[in-house]
Amino acid sequence: MILICFDKIVYYFNYIGVVLDRDYFKVLLEKAGLSKKDFASKLDISYSTVNGWGSTQHIPYWVQSWLENYIKAKNLDVIVDTLRPYIED
Repeated sequence: MILICFDKIVYYFNYIGVVLDRDYFKVLLEKAGLSKKDFASKLDISYSTVNGWGSTQHIPYWVQSWLENYIKAKNLDVIVDTLRPYIED
C-alpha cells in the first residue's frame, strides 16, 4: 500500500486504486448535508456497513465521486431554483 498526502487529504493506493480517507469521507458527508444514516438510506446500504467504513473496512472507491457529484447536483439545484423566477417558460 502506498500513502500520499495532499493538503491534509490522505490517499491510500492499493490494488483497486484510491481508498478514501475516513476524515475526508466525513468532510464530504458534511458538505453534502448527509449523515451516515442518510447516506446509507439513499443508497439502500445497511448503516452498519457505512459506519464501519474507515475503521473496520476500507471506504469503497466509488464513494468519493458519488458524494462529490451529489454535492454538485445540490448546488446546481440551488442555482436553478434561484434563477427560476427569471426564466420564461
